[in-house]
Amino acid sequence: WKTQDGKTVKYELVYRGGKTNNSGINSCAAYDNELFSKTLGVKTEIDLRTQDADDGGQSSSVFDDVFYYKTTLTQCNYIFPNFEQEEPYKRSYDSRSKYSIREIFRVLADEENYPVFFHCNAGADRTGTVAFLINGVLGVSYEDLTRDFELTSGRYRSAIVDGKFTQDGVMQDNADNYIAFGKMYQTMMKDYGTEDGSLASAIENYLVTVCKVKKEEIESMKNIMLE
Repeated sequence: WKTQDGKTVKYELVYRGGKTNNSGINSCAAYDNELFSKTLGVKTEIDLRTQDADDGGQSSSVFDDVFYYKTTLTQCNYIFPNFEQEEPYKRSYDSRSKYSIREIFRVLADEENYPVFFHCNAGADRTGTVAFLINGVLGVSYEDLTRDFELTSGRYRSAIVDGKFTQDGVMQDNADNYIAFGKMYQTMMKDYGTEDGSLASAIENYLVTVCKVKKEEIESMKNIMLE
């Protein structure tokens, strides 16, 4: 992707996807193992799932010689301290978010950790949230971030009614899932937007003030990932 200041996000540094295990056992084919270890050369795996809850008991990478980090995250507006809703389903801020996001950006600030693979189970909502934060703070536009997200499993930035997107930015809010990519963007801009009006600045403000990510870590990641 191109960024707001004319740079380009590099390929072959960060990958996102779904689970690699099934009940704690490597569920990847031999080709996948070869792809990860030899072709892509992944050095670090970040698992966004919750230990012994939805992670199949995974506590280490299924790939050889890969650093493994378990850092639990809940998607979309769960990352915001002011998130509180009663209807249609009661949902609220997941306080683990700030610690997990801080850890993710600490990993991304060190060039020795690349290439990095991060995942949840489906590789859609939690990973989509992290991709939004990473590419967004690098300066990728909301339009391109939306394109990236909507390539995932038929997910959209909002629900579609009579052929048009609704304005609330919520695609799904029921017992099965919470998909609110558009609302996450709206909240980011409303609560953390700065004078320059850019999404990149809003995300950086959120990362620094809420998650306590160090500015030098963000700059380090930018130096690694932008050309």
